[in-house]
Amino acid sequence: METDTRAKRQAPLKVDPETDELISQGAHFLGMTKKDLVAEAVRAYLAERREEIHNAMSEACACWTAPPSRALPL
Repeated sequence: METDTRAKRQAPLKVDPETDELISQGAHFLGMTKKDLVAEAVRAYLAERREEIHNAMSEACACWTAPPSRALPL
């Protein structure tokens, strides 16, 4: 089996103008790039909500393994 060694492409993040302005100002006054600010903010946000994410993932996985009588309708 071959491993894909290609670099991942960067994708533009689309936000509304008000959010873009907040990102721009925050990055400027913190002395960092907009890209770095968004990356750090997303990591912090997800870390703060880790338990909530874990619970949602567990619930979703339980639906896949539940007997047909307990499975959620598609």
